[in-house]
Amino acid sequence: MTELTFREFWEQRVALTPDAPFVHHDADTWTYSGFDASINRLANGMRAAGIGAGSKVGLYLANSFELLRRQWALQKLGAIWVPIIPSSTRSEALYVLEHAGVDALIAGAEQWNRLAEPGWAARAFVEDGGPTCAHDVGPWRRPTRRHRRRRLSPGWTRWH
Repeated sequence: MTELTFREFWEQRVALTPDAPFVHHDADTWTYSGFDASINRLANGMRAAGIGAGSKVGLYLANSFELLRRQWALQKLGAIWVPIIPSSTRSEALYVLEHAGVDALIAGAEQWNRLAEPGWAARAFVEDGGPTCAHDVGPWRRPTRRHRRRRLSPGWTRWH
């Protein structure tokens, strides 16, 4: 038996059964090819924002179909997702972000409002009208002397 990576297995399954139902969500039924196209769009948006293989991305979202889509998009990019319990307090979420060394954050509106505070300088975008993705923002990534600045894509900066 040949061992496949998750990505290889998924691509093989999409090629074999593109129009087969994959998931039912609310009144919608997503086919393998439809879901794949959806996560490809998300992955391309994340890639354009500088998220790629090895990036650590905090997912601060309610358990939902949107969380699933973002997990799969990050999987396609080879990024690492760091789950943050959606009911976490501000201090708990910041603790996870700081100690996990998160490079980017995807948060739902409610969770984002829990984190935001006056003085936060955040560049953010909204993908598909869904959760906010804020890259390299917040007190957990304040630069120190050992940090150096590197440009990712227009308007985005990564501290490492």
